[in-house]
Amino acid sequence: MDSGYVLFLNKFFEISEEKGKAFSDDNFIYPIRKQIGIDLNVEEIHYNNTFGSFRSIIENQFSILGNKFARFNNNHKATKMYDLKYYNLQLKVAILLKNI
Repeated sequence: MDSGYVLFLNKFFEISEEKGKAFSDDNFIYPIRKQIGIDLNVEEIHYNNTFGSFRSIIENQFSILGNKFARFNNNHKATKMYDLKYYNLQLKVAILLKNI
């Protein structure tokens, strides 16, 4: 989750609780932001570097899915979902086919 989403997290937690799901800050990983005039320590720099490379791996996998399956490529138009159950099924099948 990008650090830009941090501003939306409280609203997200409220919405998820209304829908019977429990989330907290522990469910999300985002880079550590540097404060003005304070340098990151060695552990924070290592975390950000590790997180950045892990995030790149994940984004690369979504890129491969988008290139192989037009349904998951949003470069030309947004994907409309009417039933999340069917979209999730399509995504699982696409991931399975990608890995075969």
